Amino acid sequence: MTRSGILATLQAEAVKEMRDIIVKMLSKIVIPIKALRSLAGKLSNAARLLTAWRPFLAEIWAALSAPSGHAPSGTLWSRQVAPALRWFAALLDRRSLSIMRPFLWKAYVLPASRTVFVVDASPWGLGALVVENGVVVEYLTDQISPVDCANLGLVVGSPDGQQVLEALAMLVALRTWRARWQQWRSTVAVRGDNVTMLTMVLHFKGSSPALSMIARELALEVAEAAYRPLLAEHIPGAANVSADALSRLHAPGGLYKLPDELRNVQQASVEARPREWYRSLGPPAAKRRQ
Repeated sequence: MTRSGILATLQAEAVKEMRDIIVKMLSKIVIPIKALRSLAGKLSNAARLLTAWRPFLAEIWAALSAPSGHAPSGTLWSRQVAPALRWFAALLDRRSLSIMRPFLWKAYVLPASRTVFVVDASPWGLGALVVENGVVVEYLTDQISPVDCANLGLVVGSPDGQQVLEALAMLVALRTWRARWQQWRSTVAVRGDNVTMLTMVLHFKGSSPALSMIARELALEVAEAAYRPLLAEHIPGAANVSADALSRLHAPGGLYKLPDELRNVQQASVEARPREWYRSLGPPAAKRRQ
């Protein structure tokens, strides 16, 4: 407990124990199933507080439920769980914010603002609005990049990846406007017209490899936040008129224009998405020290 609030964190002994186990496992070609199951149990206990860890845990439990038949009896290949273990090694770094959960006094004393992210996607681009206390304060529009296509299996102009695109729009919105939600007790209503994407935002789960990747990316955002998005609302597609128009600005033919109601609203700067933008493809190089 401090003057500014309460800082919930994992005990140093537990952090060191789990990290040492992970480092040892990553140095091996095969991992005893019993040892990995024990580690998964320890990580699961920590994930009760640090809920954003759950997508990475899911990979370990999946490997335990279906170990390779070609590995020596009672073991599985370390490569089956190496990506998840590397992330946990980074998350368990004692300098990492992901082992802490701060609760600030002022976040509870001050009136909570209502922050609403309205997102949509088209086969050509992404669109989103941020609404604070009923007022549209900023918008973004962006096109689908070649890196998005390579990592998520998308094809520009194809409607087949609509669920993935709307999930990506939500991720881009949360990253672009992270300063508006990560450190405050805001009621963040995540609005979109795809139930699959909304469910994933709430539970960090995906029903396909591409959605699972975005779920992990969202989890990494929440892992660095004091608060997670608290509410998801489903609204009909017709209510997403402005966000839909923003997502179609990059469609061929120039048929869509910026909605009149947004002409006096500030446009957000959206960061480029090189491969490194997809953080769950691997920890940053500085975090890979073993």
